[in-house]
Amino acid sequence: MKELFLLRHQLDDKSGIYQFTPSYYGPSSREVIQDLLMFQQEGFIGYDEELYGGTYYLTPSGIAAGKNAYNEISKTEQKKVDQVKRTFNLLPLNQLLFRVYSDYPEYTKNSLIRDEVLRNPDEQ
Repeated sequence: MKELFLLRHQLDDKSGIYQFTPSYYGPSSREVIQDLLMFQQEGFIGYDEELYGGTYYLTPSGIAAGKNAYNEISKTEQKKVDQVKRTFNLLPLNQLLFRVYSDYPEYTKNSLIRDEVLRNPDEQ
């Protein structure tokens, strides 16, 4: 969800379908959660409880649908998606969270983990 939050801000998409609000663990979106559950029911997303304490992943049909959706957006939007993915996909979770919490503090005001996240991410 945090990469989607960053992508939304990278695209400067303030009127998009995903509205993020401060929650107990940083920015969260009810619409993202609803879509995640829908895509899981439709077989586009899987969930592995063993991987990193629980991880969602794209299934083969989800990968195909993602490629189709990517090909339908503008080249400018594709570049921004690519930039966000390149920048944040390889970051460890603690560093991704640090980036979100540092750059968008207004979305972390209700966070139960803010102090922990904002410690030096390289020490965690």
